[in-house]
Amino acid sequence: FRTGSSKIEPHYLNQLNQIAQVLLRNPDASITLSGFADRRGERAANQSLSQKRVNNVQQFLVKRGVKQDQVQANAFGDTRPLQTDESLENNFFDRRVVLQLSLDVTANLATR
Repeated sequence: FRTGSSKIEPHYLNQLNQIAQVLLRNPDASITLSGFADRRGERAANQSLSQKRVNNVQQFLVKRGVKQDQVQANAFGDTRPLQTDESLENNFFDRRVVLQLSLDVTANLATR
């Protein structure tokens, strides 16, 4: 994400479409979204921004037919940076939404 933005960058749309397809084909699958912000700015604003980011990814998936109950969303603001030192590059990587896919492997896979 760009600084201060919750807009999904165009180069990620194809990947998100592919994730939506996996979820559509696997109703027993779910995804957990975790939204983050870099450490610049006020903590409350960063929390709100990370919530907007994760909400936008969730809405994107739901608009493509993914069931709402397949998607869990959490926002962590600037509380979980990837690196301890703050730099331009580290800030870039802290502005993110992480996706964790879970699949029930005990379900009947032959029907897919």
